[in-house]
Amino acid sequence: MTKEVSVIYNVHKNVEQHYVKYGDLSNGPLQISSNGFDMFTGTGKHVTYYTMSRFLDLVSNIDNPVIVETGGNAHGAKSTSLLDSYVTEHGGSLWSVDINPTVAEECKKIVGNSTHIFTDDSVHFLQTWGELNPGVTIDALYLDSFDLDWIDYQPSADHGSKELAAVLPFLSKHCVILIDDTPVSPMYAPIRNEVYDKLNK
Repeated sequence: MTKEVSVIYNVHKNVEQHYVKYGDLSNGPLQISSNGFDMFTGTGKHVTYYTMSRFLDLVSNIDNPVIVETGGNAHGAKSTSLLDSYVTEHGGSLWSVDINPTVAEECKKIVGNSTHIFTDDSVHFLQTWGELNPGVTIDALYLDSFDLDWIDYQPSADHGSKELAAVLPFLSKHCVILIDDTPVSPMYAPIRNEVYDKLNK
């Protein structure tokens, strides 16, 4: 097994174990919305399983990646724990920021030496990346700091746009970007109302 294939295999193994361990806080490994819609279309996987697997597949092609995450282990996918396990096993560093000091402090208790946790507004943190890490570019970016309200989605969209504008000068040319709550199809949306109908047109 080549190194690349081995790393990707280990990544998938880590992701699988992570979601078996955490799943969804309220419903085990399945995340079912309040209206009973199966967000995995019957696969039994957490809603972020496939996107996070693909994200780390791409990251695994980068030696010692600098990974930045906005939004910590508040709930759901526990991405800080997953990304921390990745850099601990495969090398690189994780820089995670959350505006909630309680979330940040809880994250500090469970991560390794390659992960750095900050309490700050994510846009400000990204704007000042160059001061914090002069000359260091970001190889992988996971934006998940503003939970999406499927009814009033504009505030989340605006915040994500501000984050991207702030971080663009610091991205490496091969940077891998994953943005949470941006489904490729409305079928993944946990709603069935006028917003769903609008998205489905």
